[in-house]
Amino acid sequence: MKKRYLFCAILLGCAAIVSAKVKLPSLICDNMVIQQKTDVKLWGKANPGSEVSITPSWNNRTFTCKADNDGNWLIKIASPEGGFTPYEITFDDGERTTIKNVLAGEVWLASGQSNMEMPLKGFPGCCVKNGVDEAIAASDIKSVRMFNVPKKQSYEPETECEGRWMTTENPIDVMEFSATAWYYALSVSRALHLPVGIVNCSYGGASVESWTNKELLETYPDISLKKDDIENMTPWERPMLMYNAMFCPVKNYTVKGIIWYQGEANVGRHETYAQRLANMVELWRKEMGLGEIPFYYVEIAPYSYDEPRQHEKSAYLREAQFKAQSLIPNVSIQQTPYCENC
Repeated sequence: MKKRYLFCAILLGCAAIVSAKVKLPSLICDNMVIQQKTDVKLWGKANPGSEVSITPSWNNRTFTCKADNDGNWLIKIASPEGGFTPYEITFDDGERTTIKNVLAGEVWLASGQSNMEMPLKGFPGCCVKNGVDEAIAASDIKSVRMFNVPKKQSYEPETECEGRWMTTENPIDVMEFSATAWYYALSVSRALHLPVGIVNCSYGGASVESWTNKELLETYPDISLKKDDIENMTPWERPMLMYNAMFCPVKNYTVKGIIWYQGEANVGRHETYAQRLANMVELWRKEMGLGEIPFYYVEIAPYSYDEPRQHEKSAYLREAQFKAQSLIPNVSIQQTPYCENC
């Protein structure tokens, strides 16, 4: 009798494995925006060695790929011309999963520190001018969608993050949109008459070293990667940890380019900033495998910092940001005007 029960349990276990549903990363879900007119990457998990079929509704062709020994699969599929026609994508390895309301348009990765992170609702004690009114009015704008990567740190590279693609239908969601990325996306959408998707991967206070991998950081003589030393640092300035926890899970997503707003955390360490920013951009482009995609960044504001390490040194960092242009191909900088009251 025990043998019979054991045999049944094994059969049930095998059946569960065979019928396991394709697991998609959180980025590949309802309401996503895919980059138009290119080969977009789609990926996920399935049973090791199983065949995964992918059928997009824009051409109704079925593409197949095979999961590796760890159950990972990735495929590139030609995307349609951008527009406001909603599509579906069906994934099938024996059990179907369909994601809906997919738009093709322009997709950008937005990253940096609080300048990029600050949502339309603002931070406590720090408002965005007309931000709430903008979020309420956004329901009439159907062209911008955003995915917020949760703020997280990790000592090892991660492959997944939580989150979802948000539309403008709910003002509560829109108030969580990065204000800088929102206005950028709105401008691009109005100029091109296309949907725009933003993957917002930003962390307030993060240094450029926070977004750099272990191998590069090991070549920087002033950076210690000993866990005790990292733990003793101000949390938002810790090296490597945002790269591992926030960039790595989204690096497979196909984007048009990168927008970047960061620099304050490196004020007082301006001597190394230009080269380290260039190193980070080169690393990201290599990891994303999309070639020399555009990298657009914003010069920090002419603010006089009070911290001794930073006091009256922001001008040197802005100079380093300007110099970084000569080190990074396919780049553009948005310089900030001088403000007497800053």
